[in-house]
Amino acid sequence: MKRSSSCSGQVWCYLETSLWSGILNKCHSNLAHCTDTCVLRLSTASTMPLTTKLTRALGIMHPIIQGGMHYVGYAPLVAAVSEAGGIGLVTALTQPSPELLQAEIQAVKAATTKPFGVNLTLLPALKPPNYAAYADVVEQEMESGQLRLIETAGHVKGLEPFIERFKKAGAVVIHKCTQIRHAKTAQRMGADFISMDGFECAGHPGEADVTNWILFAKAARELDVPYVASGGCADGKQLAAALALGCEGMNMGTRFMATVEAPIKQQVKQALVDADESGTTLVMRSVRNTERVFKNETAQQVLDIEREFPGDFSKVCSHLHRTYKRYAAYLALTVHCCVRASLHTLSKARTIARCFKRQEM
Repeated sequence: MKRSSSCSGQVWCYLETSLWSGILNKCHSNLAHCTDTCVLRLSTASTMPLTTKLTRALGIMHPIIQGGMHYVGYAPLVAAVSEAGGIGLVTALTQPSPELLQAEIQAVKAATTKPFGVNLTLLPALKPPNYAAYADVVEQEMESGQLRLIETAGHVKGLEPFIERFKKAGAVVIHKCTQIRHAKTAQRMGADFISMDGFECAGHPGEADVTNWILFAKAARELDVPYVASGGCADGKQLAAALALGCEGMNMGTRFMATVEAPIKQQVKQALVDADESGTTLVMRSVRNTERVFKNETAQQVLDIEREFPGDFSKVCSHLHRTYKRYAAYLALTVHCCVRASLHTLSKARTIARCFKRQEM
């Protein structure tokens, strides 16, 4: 992956496959000292290959997954991660139509010959996308054998038919879960791997508030399928700890946002690099749709509204409606995705405009 030319010194991380040399994080300086975005570079240099069930199942060099992220999981980032020895995922529902998803998948294939995957999230919506049409495209593009991993997330209701068809087409299916009972359900449905997503994660941590330290230890005892670490993952020490707790690899999202290939503003990347462990907050708890987001002005406004009107999501909608009238109609149809995009990335929810423009309103 590309190194940012304006990083001072050698303030960048690279992945080695030797567990004893730190595996993922071998930094020459502290990330916080970087004058620009620090970029993850995956190196093939290794004296001791790290092989897990994940690397064997996918034919990859490093047990690292670039998880699905709305408006981030595009071809340039996906191809860069896969080229470097991990596996990148195209975010299916970022694309406004199945045809555009197919074009994005083909763009990955044009940029790399390495394995890659697709994320397909199943969430309740006022106007659900045509999941079957998206699945048709994914299945068609799997025929070459390069598209190997399907990451599913969201509600398990309606998930089983998709797992069946993807596995029949030859894919490895990994389902993201925030609780052991959900993982057991996905396991019964035929998921090959589980991505255990702890309370630390960005996006949706679930409503049980169980951390990875607990989830991994319990998954090792109760699951019959392999699992990977997900949530709050960013460096080699965490990968080493995850492997010790029985994980077969690690799923990273936010960490890959701070790369040259991530299609977000440079100021956002730098904000992620500069942030500390208290730089996130939880919103939408009052409506039991909790999200961990970047702590900024918009997030604080939502928290203030929730405190004043607990459980009344219409107040949040009204606030964003007044602030972003131009995109109110789309907001009414996809409030979940819009709030996530607006809160998780840019101060004052500037990303909401960018996301909607991609929908060609």
